[in-house]
Order: sequence, then structure tokens, then C-alpha cells
Amino acid sequence: MLNKAETREGNGDGYNLDLTKEWSSHHERTWKEILLQQIDSQAPLDILDIGESSGLFAYILSNQGHHISTIDLNEFDLPDESFDIIISRNSTWGFEDPKWMYSEMKRILRPGGKLLIYDANWQAESFNMSIERFEAFPLANTDRPKWDEAVLDRLGFDVATREDIIQFVYTDSEKERYDVSPLFEICAVKSSMSKEKEEIHDYWQKRSSTFGFLLKEESIKPWAEPIKRHLPKGPLKVLDVGTGTGSIAAITATLGHDVTGIDLCSNMIQEAKQNAQESELDISFMCTDAGELPFEDNTFDVVISRNVVWALMNPEEVLLQWKRVLKPGGTLFYFDGNHYYYLFDEANKKARETYAAITGTAYVNHPEEIDYSEMEQAALKLPLSKFDRPYEWDNKILPKLGFQIEAIETERPQDSLKDGIAEGFYTSFHVVAKKK
Repeated sequence: MLNKAETREGNGDGYNLDLTKEWSSHHERTWKEILLQQIDSQAPLDILDIGESSGLFAYILSNQGHHISTIDLNEFDLPDESFDIIISRNSTWGFEDPKWMYSEMKRILRPGGKLLIYDANWQAESFNMSIERFEAFPLANTDRPKWDEAVLDRLGFDVATREDIIQFVYTDSEKERYDVSPLFEICAVKSSMSKEKEEIHDYWQKRSSTFGFLLKEESIKPWAEPIKRHLPKGPLKVLDVGTGTGSIAAITATLGHDVTGIDLCSNMIQEAKQNAQESELDISFMCTDAGELPFEDNTFDVVISRNVVWALMNPEEVLLQWKRVLKPGGTLFYFDGNHYYYLFDEANKKARETYAAITGTAYVNHPEEIDYSEMEQAALKLPLSKFDRPYEWDNKILPKLGFQIEAIETERPQDSLKDGIAEGFYTSFHVVAKKK
């Protein structure tokens, strides 16, 4: 439990006279009532307080028996799913990259966890629309909380907002003073993953350490050559979905494009950031689901991915999300393969067995210590595993979703198995399509 002096000291000297007065005013009582409406658990919760200068929230919630951690806006190197509640007051307006911050909040929240934001458009009246100021504080001249609600909804939160909090917190004189920037509340609850998605997520979290990083000319040729051939010269705004350790993002960035890489697995993102830094590449990375994109409509010139579509639980819904963030005429470009078709097709199963007989393993260029059975069991439930792709699904579904297919190019190394040449046993392909 914290006392008032300890809480203030722990939050540094950044509080001003108005915040200090809260400790001896009606604010403590009214904020307690508001907070306990949202946080009514009798069991101790792990709560993260972000950038709340006075320490009042930390003091109130600590005295309810909860475990409180406080950080400023620059400290976000926190473990996945480590908090039940994240709370922030009068801080989000100052986020330099609010979409990234919200995706990070989602990452460190436990399933079913709650994000509570109390803020206002504090700088809206005096905002100077210079480029430098807009880049530093993009939310200072944004229609909030509508903007936040839309972004959090795209990230998969269940969102509710209130714009009347000022009525409960402030006196009449304070209401008059703050009327131009009324206080709002955002309550966003993180949904739980399905059991199937959780299994896939956990598998790839573990696999992050087994993946290398391809940037040498010979290694990247199978991907770099088609990318150069199918994408116009940049700089283009590119979203790399399922970036993994960042190879495709890096290849695209070296071609002069402005790249953002996303991945559901934080371990992959961590590897990708390190790889990009060591390669001196300026790439933005964000931890979020392939189908939960915080970006506005018509944001990107290109959405690209490698070995992602086959692993989607709801591929058509996700492809519509990718279409949403593409600009009209933008390019959808993905590399993929019918990796687990052998679970459903006898001919493909025999090709796999032939490959294993020649090479001594059924797996191509992967460490033997990996337990592949986990993903094999998950793949039985994935809708695309049973299709002979791209012939039975991609070329039929994409036009129905509003894409015009520009190219589908396949490689069938299993065709050479009859000659004793072992290059692989499943069809690899890439698809290029335009948003109509």
C-alpha cells in the first residue's frame, strides 16, 4: 500500500500545483468512485499506470489492494500479458506514435484485460499545424475519442467511451475553465484468443529463435527478384504482414520503400527490430494480429507477406482487412505454399515420403530439435490446409473479395522427385493482385 508522499516521490517532480491540490480536494473522492466502477475486483490485480503525473490513481488503487506499476511514456519494454489493467490519465494526447502505443498496450495486457484512458484534447485550441508539431503530437489536433475508438476497435478491443466525465470530476469553476477540452473515458477490453489461435501463437513464439535473417544477395533471390519485378519503383508505403524476423521487410526497405512490419508474436518483432538495427535499416515494427490492423483505410501502396495466409483461421476476413488498408489500385503481394496439404491429399503425402527417403528428413532446412507435431495438429484445423493451392482457392477467392489478379507464379519442386532430385515436396507460389 502506498501513502501519498511515497506515490508523489515515485512519480518524480513533474506534477504541477493543480495536480498537487487534488490530494486535498474532492477530486480524490470522485476519481475513486469513477475508478471503482471500472475496477471492482476484490482480488488483487496487476495494474500499470502510464504517465499519470500526480500519482493519485496509483494511490487510490494501491489502497484497494492492487499491485501498481508506474512508467513514463518512453518505457515499454515489458513482458507479454503481464497486466490485468492499464490505466492512463492526461497522457495519451502526447503519444508520438499512438497506434504503436495502443498495440503495445494490447500486447502487455492479459486476455480479458482492460485499458482505461482518461484524457482530453488539451492542446486542440492552441495547436499550431506546423509539420514538426504534428509529427511530435499527432493526437493534439485529432477528433478524440472517436479516433481512439476506431483504432482500438481495429486492434480487436471491445470499446466503450464516455464524454461526460467532466460532470463528475470538476467543480463549476473548473468546468468553465476546461470546457474547451472536455474530459473523456475510454474503456477497451482485450478479447481472448481462441484455443486454436493461441496454439499457433505459442508455436511461432518458440520458433522465433530458430529463424535466421536473410539479406545476402544469393539467399534473398527467391523473394527479391519477384518483388523487384512486380512492384513499381518507390518510395512506396509498404505493410509487411507477419514479418517474422524481418527478412521481407528488410528486402523491401533496401529497395527504397517506407516499410512497416507487423507480427502477432512479440518474440518475432524483437528479433526483427534487432536485425533491422544491425543492418542499419529504418523500419517500423508493431506487434498486432494480421487481421487487427490499427491503420486507417487507404493507407498503404503495398501489403506484402510471406508464409502467412496458409496459417490464418479466417483468411477471407483477414484479406478484406488487408484490402481496407490498401489504397485504391494498391498491390497485394504474398508468398505462400500448400505446406500441410499432405494431411489431406494422398499424392502430396507420398511426395513428402519420397523427399524424406532421399534426404533423411521430411523438413526442409530446419533444425531437428523442433517439435513440428504441434503445428501439424493445429494445421488440421486450418481452413486452407485442405486446398491444393493456389489452384483451388486463391485464384477463385481473390476476385470475389475485390482484387484483380495480376500474376500467380508457382514452383513445384515435387515434380523433380521422380528423378531423385530433392528440392522440396510442396507447391510454393506467389500471388500479385490489385485492389479494384
